[in-house]
Amino acid sequence: MSAKESQRESAEPKKVASKPENAVAKTKKPRKHPGFLETLPDDPAILENAESCPATPEGLTFGERVQMGPLLKYMGFSLLLTYHFVLWFIPDSFLNVELLNDQVTYGWLVNLAATSLAVGICALIVRRKKHLSDIGALAYGAPILLVLSTLGLQFLTGLIADSLIVPIAFSALAGLAEGCMIILWAEYLTRIKAHFSSINTAFTFGATMLACLTICLLLPEWLVPVFASLLAGVSCAILIYVQSNTKEQFSQLLPKKATVVASKNLIIVCLIAFATSAACYFLSAIIPWEDLPFKDATFVVGPLIAGAFLAVVATACYYLRNKNLAFQFLPWFLVGTIAAYALFLYGPQMYMAAFSIALTISSMLEISLIVYVGILVWRGYFAPATAFAGCVIAIRLGTCAGNSLAVFYEHFPTGIMPPIPETSLAFLVLIAILLVPMSKREFAILALTSTPTTPSDLSLTCQMIVEEFGLSDREGEILILIAKGNTANNVASKLVISPHTVNTHIRHIYEKIGIHKRSELIEYINMRKGE
Repeated sequence: MSAKESQRESAEPKKVASKPENAVAKTKKPRKHPGFLETLPDDPAILENAESCPATPEGLTFGERVQMGPLLKYMGFSLLLTYHFVLWFIPDSFLNVELLNDQVTYGWLVNLAATSLAVGICALIVRRKKHLSDIGALAYGAPILLVLSTLGLQFLTGLIADSLIVPIAFSALAGLAEGCMIILWAEYLTRIKAHFSSINTAFTFGATMLACLTICLLLPEWLVPVFASLLAGVSCAILIYVQSNTKEQFSQLLPKKATVVASKNLIIVCLIAFATSAACYFLSAIIPWEDLPFKDATFVVGPLIAGAFLAVVATACYYLRNKNLAFQFLPWFLVGTIAAYALFLYGPQMYMAAFSIALTISSMLEISLIVYVGILVWRGYFAPATAFAGCVIAIRLGTCAGNSLAVFYEHFPTGIMPPIPETSLAFLVLIAILLVPMSKREFAILALTSTPTTPSDLSLTCQMIVEEFGLSDREGEILILIAKGNTANNVASKLVISPHTVNTHIRHIYEKIGIHKRSELIEYINMRKGE
């Protein structure tokens, strides 16, 4: 239920007899992909359990207004992702230390590994039943640690020349904190029922990245480290504020059996993203930066192009009413990677083009994957920690692997590993092979995220729910009848029991599944398909 619908519903009198819920439901704007159950009216007898919502927009707090905004709700998460690019891609981010110095390079690799480790541990801790935000000390400790470790990394690295202890230590702490922050943001957005619409998220992430990177390029050198730390601080402050002011509860996850197909798709997509990310960053790191036109400043070109491209394409798709932006791009990322390697193998005169394409794809891949897993999380296939951990590990660990291989080649250029052209050709062939399963995944992704539930799916879905939550035989019968569009009175007539008994069973179903009203039950059976 959207925020506007919630306000309209709560604004109506609570005298069920005078204005039942189905009278309000008739005025709702039809959805583009209405599931089989979307038109089913609520029983008046069950409306007393409905959650209360803010009555008027004028009475909303700042946190509630953030939740309602289709773009503003993603701003804090966008700032966190942009912080990562500002910190590691802007030449002046580290005081008195060059961007391609060994201190920064090894700190970057440790940071990527630490972030992947942090999200993986979080996923193992919380699993399906718990949430990281329930740990109060971590909800406040991770933001504080992120800001302090970032400041230490930027301002203390250059104090001890050629020492790796300081950058590695602060990079590890920053990575661990950043990983926790990613999961906390994912949980908050899931909690407020953010749909992760590809248009809204792509535009917010892209515009934020483009604006912040442009500002960094215009700032005086000594202000760039301050700005990077400020991005982390603002993201942390927004998260702490909105978490403490939201009253929304987490939705119940779909039955485990219903997530088998989604799990298979997520694993395959993440593995392909890992290989693509490794290939892109190996190519970006192996090209001599001395041959690039802007030297080390060229590293910011990729994120700049990625931010501009996402913002422009999201705007175009908004007017074209295309909501499948993120999924349609995934196979093309592999095509672009193949093109980048082809340009690199052509010769030094194409290094800049190959470098820009590889770095742009590496930057866009993470955002596109976040959109995909965000939609799966909203639909209830996965806990936010599990899905976002897979996404971050695929991209960050893939980047770490590709860059580490490039560093290894630089230190041992001959006699140990195959020459760079042969390795590049091997990456090209690998990505070309992976293009086939990724293209097949596109159709499966669209089916998972947009195809409405058909009547033939209802019995199977209801049976999964009965097994997952231990519903009784009578409760299972009532659940199937409700799923087929019967009201409480119709169910009572078909089962030859009283409507009061039916409503009692329905309340028990609510309690066992962990939902609050009939509209949520309808969405749950419908597997939350169709925005």
